[in-house]
Amino acid sequence: NGTPHDQPQQQFLNYLLRFDACAANLPRPQAVCMLFVFPVAMDGQMVAAFRQHGAEVRSLGASRALSLRSLYAAWRVMRAFQPDIIHSQHAIAGIHARIAGTVYRVQRALRRRRVARARRVRIIAEQRNARHGLSRIARTLERLTFPLAGLILCSSPGVEQSWFGGPAQQIDPARFNTRRRRHYTFFNSIDIGRLRRSTADLDRTAERRRLGLAPGRTAVVTVASLTRQKNYPLLLRAVAALSAAGSPEPPPLLLCIGEGGQQPLLRRMIADLGLQDTVKLLGYRTDIDRVLFACDIFVLASRWEGLAKALLEAMSLGLPCIATAVEGNVDVISHGHDGLLVPSDDAAALGHALARLAGDPHYAAALGRRARQTVERFAVERQACALLQIYQRLLHYES
Repeated sequence: NGTPHDQPQQQFLNYLLRFDACAANLPRPQAVCMLFVFPVAMDGQMVAAFRQHGAEVRSLGASRALSLRSLYAAWRVMRAFQPDIIHSQHAIAGIHARIAGTVYRVQRALRRRRVARARRVRIIAEQRNARHGLSRIARTLERLTFPLAGLILCSSPGVEQSWFGGPAQQIDPARFNTRRRRHYTFFNSIDIGRLRRSTADLDRTAERRRLGLAPGRTAVVTVASLTRQKNYPLLLRAVAALSAAGSPEPPPLLLCIGEGGQQPLLRRMIADLGLQDTVKLLGYRTDIDRVLFACDIFVLASRWEGLAKALLEAMSLGLPCIATAVEGNVDVISHGHDGLLVPSDDAAALGHALARLAGDPHYAAALGRRARQTVERFAVERQACALLQIYQRLLHYES
């Protein structure tokens, strides 16, 4: 895993938690090593959760995204652990996995002189972001090292198309053939059950009071890092136009959950646009489920996406959602059926969508109900079992 500096890695943990519930004929990993590129707190809750479920946890302790030292350290972990499958998520981890994993695979083949056995070392790269969401050097390194992976799983059709062109193809775990095609769509997933259980016994009126939400005022929430990708300036301009129009009255309150380098810029914009009473930057929160539960509308104004888990989580709780029509978002939302899509550069369209949902709660509720149904296909239980099938086919059938 290559997410920076002790950020939670829930996806791999969710897979690990659900392997045992899959069909009995699917093989379970005999040993799992969770390798972090960046430093992590070895006495923290995340590491404890992995260890509790049988995983060995290691960290390269890298201070930079990529270096010869971190590649060498990754290879040493692989040589010691002797994996049959090397599975990475995100660009930094993927580059480490493909380069160090290839060296490990070749060395194992030479040492054992058993080519068939060496071929069982499979490198899987999960691509979570669209091509234009990475820096130029990251895109170049990804392209150069993609051939070292046996299988590339993209988090949405849009992500697959951005990297490889042509029509995307969702993977069939029992039938895919890497000799004919090495890249497929394998959807991002969330723990729907946990989200719904965490809010099942909450009182919405009490939760709104806890957040200081006035009765009758529409609360709009976004969960996104304060970065260029998430396009907060567009969202702020949309809210400003809505407030200036005076409809609806009072104007919706926008709650922004997330941290990032654009915070000073956004604070200046909020002041310049006179939105101090309309927009609240909440920063990092540990109670995101409760905030979502208390709000009326979810919005995501991204310039690009892979497949945003925040959007899936909001849909799982039945929030009517507005998102920009970019990769990932368009693969989840059917406009007018289970959410609304707007152009990623049109503040007026975004403001109109907000006004429409704020002014028509019955329509908004209908979108939310259908969103709850749509999101079922992104359940982690389903994807964990599909992943075991993928492992099985790579190790046995394709050998």
